[in-house]
Amino acid sequence: MPVVEFGHWLLKKAYTLAVLHRWRERITPIDPRQIKKILIIRNDNIGDVVCTTPLIERLRRSFPQAYLAVLVCRLTEEVVRGNPYLDRVYVYDKAKHGRHATVWKAWWEQFQVLKEIRKEGFDLVLGVRLVFTVSQAWMAFFSRARWRLGRTPGRRERKFAFFYTHFIPVPDRPKHEIERTLDFLEPLGLPPGEIPKPFFPSVTDEEAEISHLLGRLGVKDHRPLIGVHLTSRPEVGKFWPVEHYVTLLAALKERKGSVVFSYGPDQIETAQVVLRSLPFSQPHFLSSNLRIFAAYARFLDLLVTVDGGPMHIGAAVGVPLVALFGAADPREWAPWTDKAVLLKKGDRLEEITPEEVLKAVEERLRAGGIGKEP
Repeated sequence: MPVVEFGHWLLKKAYTLAVLHRWRERITPIDPRQIKKILIIRNDNIGDVVCTTPLIERLRRSFPQAYLAVLVCRLTEEVVRGNPYLDRVYVYDKAKHGRHATVWKAWWEQFQVLKEIRKEGFDLVLGVRLVFTVSQAWMAFFSRARWRLGRTPGRRERKFAFFYTHFIPVPDRPKHEIERTLDFLEPLGLPPGEIPKPFFPSVTDEEAEISHLLGRLGVKDHRPLIGVHLTSRPEVGKFWPVEHYVTLLAALKERKGSVVFSYGPDQIETAQVVLRSLPFSQPHFLSSNLRIFAAYARFLDLLVTVDGGPMHIGAAVGVPLVALFGAADPREWAPWTDKAVLLKKGDRLEEITPEEVLKAVEERLRAGGIGKEP
């Protein structure tokens, strides 16, 4: 046996002994009749988790008596907390999000959550993601679930393939993320069927807060109400220039109705630059969390935003959209709605002009996408 292969074999045996407490794991075909407890692991970003909610609904309808849980990171907790199809939501903080004093404390908290999961005794764990990741696969393995589904690993990750018992191939063609998550149903013997809509939990309390806020801003009764949400993440190619926001907001001010400029906690500094650049007082507010944003979106007649979590939340709550795309492929990441206009010019988001966005706004409003106040 070559040295590298022997090393991989030894790694597998060490993990199997340490976690499963046996020398060899016996892998059996999945028997849906024996599935009583299911865990979905989706520990990436907001939009990804929104796109996983149709899978949650399909699993609940297919296994109505099963105990169904999900593991997410703190950033996305509000997407699934309160989902009626779930029995439990497990949450942990990622070290890179900086909520702990040290990386070790973040890892210790994660370990405690994983121990809770293992104690629950899940029969089936789904590591839902576009590609194989060692961290997610390790979480599935640590659960000791009898059946563990995940993406087929690449060449570099193949030594960790034993973390899963069954594999879902990475699609070889563009496919929407919602459809990619539903690929996990096939090994369970479940047909594709009708795809449920993305879901966001009820935000009744937050709607009352937003209603008061919009009244205070003086825009609540001036229709159509258009929201422009700031997204500024240059590190992942999601940055529409400040001057474009300024030009768009100025142009929208000239039309009938009202406009609200919103932004998240990480965008306060950029938002202030936009607001200071305008020659008028622009109604604006800080969307402090995802539930507040969802409630705000429900009041809008149209939302203008860059591809990302807010766009997917907007689609989930039913607001018409104008969505701007940079490097991301709309065939894979478009909002799951028929009430959206998508704009894309190559891979550079900044090439989309304010004039093109304004034209798309008019197009979407003419198409009858004006919503009503909840």
